[in-house]
Amino acid sequence: MKAKWLTTLAVAGLIAITTVTTHAAQPPKLEMTTGIPASITVPDKVKTSIGTLDYFDGAPTGETVATVYDYRHVWNSGKHIY
Repeated sequence: MKAKWLTTLAVAGLIAITTVTTHAAQPPKLEMTTGIPASITVPDKVKTSIGTLDYFDGAPTGETVATVYDYRHVWNSGKHIY
């Protein structure tokens, strides 16, 4: 009898935890929410002649910034002339 009660309690606890975490993981859908038009989105990766530039939410990553500054330094030093 005690084992059946503990099993029932454990199952009820798991169901409660699963329900709470599932609802907490989903952001609320607001009534006045509109989607972002595709014409103003920024790609996460851009392939260029100096390499692939990576972005996160429209901002360049640290590696991308370093790549661009390195390229700019070489370009300004005149070493780009063949």
